[in-house]
Amino acid sequence: ARVFTDAENRLHDERAAAFVWIDVEDFYWHGVRVPEQVILRPETLTAEQIDLESNVEVRRVMLERFGVERYMTSGNIMVIHTDEAGMLVTKALPGDEPLVMARVSDPSSNRKYFLRVPPTMRTAREAVAWTFGLSGKDYQPTEET
Repeated sequence: ARVFTDAENRLHDERAAAFVWIDVEDFYWHGVRVPEQVILRPETLTAEQIDLESNVEVRRVMLERFGVERYMTSGNIMVIHTDEAGMLVTKALPGDEPLVMARVSDPSSNRKYFLRVPPTMRTAREAVAWTFGLSGKDYQPTEET
């Protein structure tokens, strides 16, 4: 038998089966049993596969391996709010709370990226402030670097 675990002693291997016994291979990501594709060929995952996955934990791993930014740009997002801090967007996840993210820009590179925030956020400013541990009214950047 061959068994691989992570630092918390959960079955895990990001390159191969985490558990092998004679002719049985099981693939795990930090204790979550996932299809072989998620570990061996994550680049072949699609947003549709993620949307159709009914197991919330498996979907979370698929989303991590697929890439949240890539997933959010794959369509079907709804804009909740836009202001000078960025854009607050959401994407429904069947059987789970919606994925809510603040889309912000890095002023030094003009790169746009997503920050996951709680689904209770209502404005982009509130969401960006939350990532800094602040309230929306307390988030008043004077200079962006």
